[in-house]
Amino acid sequence: MAQSFYRQLIADSVSLESAFLAARGQLFRANTDLDREDQNLDWAGLQLYARHEDGDDSRPIIFRPFRGLLAFQPEHRRYFFGREAEVSEIVSDLNALIQEGKERFLVVAGASGTGKSSLVFAGAVPRLLAATPKLRLLRMRPGAAPQAALAEILKQRKDGSPTLLIVDQFEEIFTQTEDPDTRTTFVRDLWSMATSPEPDIRIIVTLRVDFIGRCGEFVLNDAGLRLDTIAYDDPYRAFVAQIKPEQMRAIIEEPAGLVGLELESGLTERILQEIGMEPGALPLLEDALDGLWQNREGRTLTQNTYTASGGVIGALKARADHCLKQLKKEDIPIARRLLVNLIAFADDTTLDTRLRVAASDLRRCFSTAELPRFEQILHSLVSARLLVQDDDKTTTWVEVAHEALIRKWDTLRDWIKEDRADLINERKVQQAARAWRQANRDDSLLYRGVQLAQAKDWRDKWGARLADSEHYFLDKSEKAERKRKRLILVGLLLGALVIFLIAFLAALAMTERNRATAERNQAEQVARLARGRRATLPAEQPAAAPKAR
Repeated sequence: MAQSFYRQLIADSVSLESAFLAARGQLFRANTDLDREDQNLDWAGLQLYARHEDGDDSRPIIFRPFRGLLAFQPEHRRYFFGREAEVSEIVSDLNALIQEGKERFLVVAGASGTGKSSLVFAGAVPRLLAATPKLRLLRMRPGAAPQAALAEILKQRKDGSPTLLIVDQFEEIFTQTEDPDTRTTFVRDLWSMATSPEPDIRIIVTLRVDFIGRCGEFVLNDAGLRLDTIAYDDPYRAFVAQIKPEQMRAIIEEPAGLVGLELESGLTERILQEIGMEPGALPLLEDALDGLWQNREGRTLTQNTYTASGGVIGALKARADHCLKQLKKEDIPIARRLLVNLIAFADDTTLDTRLRVAASDLRRCFSTAELPRFEQILHSLVSARLLVQDDDKTTTWVEVAHEALIRKWDTLRDWIKEDRADLINERKVQQAARAWRQANRDDSLLYRGVQLAQAKDWRDKWGARLADSEHYFLDKSEKAERKRKRLILVGLLLGALVIFLIAFLAALAMTERNRATAERNQAEQVARLARGRRATLPAEQPAAAPKAR
């Protein structure tokens, strides 16, 4: 009875009354299975006492049925509706690849905001795991070091059981992985695992459709097969289109009904009309619905609340702006630097994406005095579900909750526009670091002088955006610059010493020359005086001749 009651009440989110009836039914079925003489279970009779005016849909546990800007995960599958056709396509496509002995590699592609991650994790994954109980789920994102991330996640696969590997947001190999060789090696490793009969690893990658063209950069095998060929090939690709109105209706109404919520008359139609053909509308819709749930009146989602929130698009902007307004004036620059550091910039502004950054790297962008405020601001933005903070075994990661914030929040868009020119230095540093590594760390390619000074100033503000290899490049540049300045200083000191010695010797020689000249002049003067005295003495008289005898 307890198992049945709590499974219904908690796992299936049904009402107390429904859970109670299910538990009674379970007891009844257990009773009929007993031997005839043991069928009397009057001692286990169940009765539920309730007030008539409270109705028959009691909800002692409150569930949050909408995910806002966050993706649905396998544990949220009970609230995931409206995508049955797409889920079936992903499952059947992957199974077809396995049955036909093809490479077990499926690309789930779609535009930003079409719900690719939710579709895979809350839709396809639970169905695949249910069909193959021994199937083990592993998940990762490429990030800046995809090979290291892959090696770490594969450590969890200790036995030879079949494995489902989800590589979410595959476009990060273009937006966050800078080294082309690292990208290629990672992609070839994935393809090799999907090709090899042992171990049995099935791979699903989610990819923004505007990055499919760049998949041509990767040659998967020695035969010259490129990844874009696979991504455009129907057996290996499931395309996620923009959400349809009837799917929108299911997404709005089904989760609400599951947890006993009611939508005020006309609210669903109003939401559908506002969304219209808005591209990437799904996260905006979920965010607006989550706001309605948080501000519900009893168990009703109301028109007044929807109007006050600003609707589907306005709700996100209003909540983000409200979060900033709660900050002190002096904290706004810290929030700005934090948010912009979580954006991966592209030449085409429409390709700007969110950047997953280690919290420790973010902290390096703030002074010791700023760090306490940084921590509070980070907590506020995470609590408002504008940012996501998650942990793995070694690192705490931070990222923007969804790219809808980048596209729709005017304040953030203005900050990005203003800082874009400044952040061109990011690409310059990345390119310089790459050239230095490719040239076997030729010291002549290190930054120096004004170039290094500008890069250091930039790193103090935006250093969280750089990979470890780029920080290493700048560190080596600083060490080389200090060494160069020491050599220059030593040279100057030696030069000054030589000049001093030359001056000293010259002075000494001049002193000696002056002394010799003085002595010579004195000797000449003495000689002149001597000649003068001789000239003034009386002439000598000739001696008298001796007298004769």
